[in-house]
Amino acid sequence: MITRKSIIPTLGLCAASTLAAALALAADEPPAFEMRPMMATSIVTGGKHVVSYFLNGEGVCRLTLVIEEIAENPALRPSRLDVAVKAGSNAVYDAGNGRALSFGCSRTADAMTALKLDNTAWRSDD
Repeated sequence: MITRKSIIPTLGLCAASTLAAALALAADEPPAFEMRPMMATSIVTGGKHVVSYFLNGEGVCRLTLVIEEIAENPALRPSRLDVAVKAGSNAVYDAGNGRALSFGCSRTADAMTALKLDNTAWRSDD
């Protein structure tokens, strides 16, 4: 017979193993992702989970980012960012914690590349 006392530890163990598997998969993510129109890409970087997709037309990649903080705070809600990226150019999203994502639109606006970047602080001596 299954009791509440046996279900709660089992659920906790399942949650912990799922989180460990997700973190292991995130660690194995490639630094660059190829995207096609309406193809969602999920990227974890800088303490954020970013889901992105784009629509193309008229020489522009219309990029949508849905950004969620990776935190155990249910009060935090995902935010959405829409960006028009001209063909042949890119847009950079600062993910925080020294990380950024660069989204490049191809010259024909039929593909995008998402690239994980490590930001470095620099100082100009000019």
